[in-house]
Amino acid sequence: MAEFMAIPNGAITRENEDALVAATYGPLDDKLWHATPPATSNRGVAEAIRYALDEHSLIDRVAEAILISALAFLDLERVS
Repeated sequence: MAEFMAIPNGAITRENEDALVAATYGPLDDKLWHATPPATSNRGVAEAIRYALDEHSLIDRVAEAILISALAFLDLERVS
């Protein structure tokens, strides 16, 4: 996603957007959407939560706050 977001403003058009998505984050996004792998570690759980939060797709502020709290716990556990 960072690679896609680094494309300068105005360089993405209706004509080239699909190709740019396919060349950057598209394949991984498709894999997460259609064949989400199970988390196999606390770090995997943390990264899944981080991804969900980074997508800004949660509409429930309470659920978002809970995920932020859980992520903080997992991040602290990884450091200790």
